[in-house]
Amino acid sequence: MNFVNQKLMDIYTSTKEQTMAFCKKCENTFGNSEEFVIQYCYCPDKYIDIKTRIMFVGQDPNGWGYITEISDAMKFTQDALQNIDWHAPYWRFIHELECAINGEKELSRDYIFWSNIFHVLADVDPHLMLRNSELTMEYLDHFQTLSAEIAAADPNILIFLTGPNYDLYIERIFRDVQFMPVSQTFDVRELARLTHKNLPDNTFRLYHPGYANRYRDRLWEPVMQEVKAHIHM
Repeated sequence: MNFVNQKLMDIYTSTKEQTMAFCKKCENTFGNSEEFVIQYCYCPDKYIDIKTRIMFVGQDPNGWGYITEISDAMKFTQDALQNIDWHAPYWRFIHELECAINGEKELSRDYIFWSNIFHVLADVDPHLMLRNSELTMEYLDHFQTLSAEIAAADPNILIFLTGPNYDLYIERIFRDVQFMPVSQTFDVRELARLTHKNLPDNTFRLYHPGYANRYRDRLWEPVMQEVKAHIHM
């Protein structure tokens, strides 16, 4: 196990009991209609060794397996990244942006670290918790692990593929974060640089690739090139 995964294991171990109790609270709130599960991240070895470490953050894993043992759950994530359809817009965007920065390769799954804003989600309806604002804010205030994962992974570049509608959740985790324009080419909703003491200098928030794919001429390759052009190294 590499040292980043060991740090992640320590994070998840120290928060597991409380997070599982929160899952049970969510199940009780929604009348036990769904089982709530926890996603645990996995860091590939090649991410650590690559010259420019890029971490991608999504909204949520959009459905996940239920595994109680942390090591097995991290292995589940590792296996999932191997089996995901990398032709899907979300993963294709990650691959193309990583290659634009670090050079062409067959697949980028072994060279990136991937996480999400939300790691607790309903098994069938991943967005169920978001319909209850109290539970959502309680999760962000007390149970989110994203901030600790960023510290453990120590990326050179951090990319939020969450879209502007999730900015309020980022603001809840990183109090006083600023969303700054990158250039005159894109407005802040389309592309923003995030500034905060606990975020890398090269932190950007983009549209979700599913949305960008619908406006590909303006929000796909042009955004990638804009990000690349404004990386401070």
